[in-house]
Amino acid sequence: MQMKFTKELPVWLAPGIKPPESLTSDGWKASQKPPADYFNWFFSRTHGALKELQDSATHIDDFNAHKSNISNPHAVTATQVGLGNVLNQKQATKSEFDAHDQDNIRHITDVERNSWNGKAEKNHTQPWSTITGIPDSTITKKGIVKLTDSVTSTDILTAATPNSVKQVNDNANAAMASASSVNDNLTSHKIDYKNPHKVTSAQVGSYSKTETDNLFINKSDAENGLLVRKSIEITDLNNAIEPGVYSISATGVENKPLPNSGSLIVSKDQGGIRQLFQTERTIVIRQFGGVPSNWTDWKEVAFTTNVVNLTEPQKIGGTKDFDEIPLVNQTPVMLQKEQLYEAWYTPGKDHNDLHNRSRFSIGAEYSNVGKRLGLPMRSNPLQWNAGRWLATVLRDCKLNVRAVVKIQAEGSRGIPYAYVHLGKGYEEATGDMGTAGGTGAITGINYKNFIPIELNVSLKKGDYFSFYLEMLEGKNINFVQMISAHITELV
Repeated sequence: MQMKFTKELPVWLAPGIKPPESLTSDGWKASQKPPADYFNWFFSRTHGALKELQDSATHIDDFNAHKSNISNPHAVTATQVGLGNVLNQKQATKSEFDAHDQDNIRHITDVERNSWNGKAEKNHTQPWSTITGIPDSTITKKGIVKLTDSVTSTDILTAATPNSVKQVNDNANAAMASASSVNDNLTSHKIDYKNPHKVTSAQVGSYSKTETDNLFINKSDAENGLLVRKSIEITDLNNAIEPGVYSISATGVENKPLPNSGSLIVSKDQGGIRQLFQTERTIVIRQFGGVPSNWTDWKEVAFTTNVVNLTEPQKIGGTKDFDEIPLVNQTPVMLQKEQLYEAWYTPGKDHNDLHNRSRFSIGAEYSNVGKRLGLPMRSNPLQWNAGRWLATVLRDCKLNVRAVVKIQAEGSRGIPYAYVHLGKGYEEATGDMGTAGGTGAITGINYKNFIPIELNVSLKKGDYFSFYLEMLEGKNINFVQMISAHITELV
């Protein structure tokens, strides 16, 4: 028989997590936030307990109806009650009757009669308090269970009333709504980056704004190239490669351009490292770069008083050396007493074992017409290489070239002739401008021969200029040397 409950069993299947014993004994405290898993555990256990009561409890009406049922509801058989031992006779014999009369087992005593007479009638109203022997329900045994209308009770032998279950459900719904609100507030709080707790720099051990302003540069200053004064002792300017401003003393510093003390400003970019050294009246600059990287020479920066002004009237003193003829309103003008280039040269290198088309060198400049006359003179139009056997033409010019060349050979070498040519090509014996002089002998050139040469040539800026030999292919001459040279620029 099932207990006749009229209220719908609340169902809650989420198992949740059992709260710790400290929580179940002390209960929730003010401001505590119950986790959802604890409520799930409580609702699940409540559902299970109520379901167990409904499945296992016996209703009082069913119990009374069963007790008053005399129609053998348990289907007891004659064998079970021993009726097979009774004689099937209408009347017992005297001996049997006497035996029966004296049989105290089959007959009741006065005590038993009084006890039976005190029993309730089959159809009667019985007070619940007089019914005994009905077991109480436990968590391991079926029985009568008491209902408790409480949401705070910790009793495990009573059952919750629907009202208390409703209160728990209402409280749970309210708690879930509150938890959702708390979660929303927590989410909003988590993304609040405006210091909602008003944490100070001292509390977290960081710098204050005033301290950071004093200690660090701001982003715009850094991006705009703020220079920082370096409090570093510099003993060699070649080592000052980090951007900044350095204070340089007058002594004890290597690679310093001036003997004075001053300030060194260092800047760096993809093009290399630049240094600017400044004293009271002078500024010089240099750069570190190239492949391989090296420091350039220091160059002085001219102030306005030291340079020619493009528009304002100005008096200029001293000697000025112009590479080109100055123009006034597009008209060439000659500077007073300026002389065309003219110079004399010392002997060049004494070369040995030269072959056909070999070039030979000119000596250093010994004197020039400007020095002789004390007048300004146009600059040398020829820029010689380190070996002085090839020159680069710096400007358009016409030259008269005179020289004396020594050619020395042994007769056994069989060299019948040797000529000197002037060339304007970069490669050996290219850009021939003509034969300037030479010598020869039927039996072969022998011993020293001093050959005067002379040739007028026209050159363009970017051309090259050189002296070279012409003789039989496959022959080598012993010695060749330019003894003297005289180069004059022509109008």
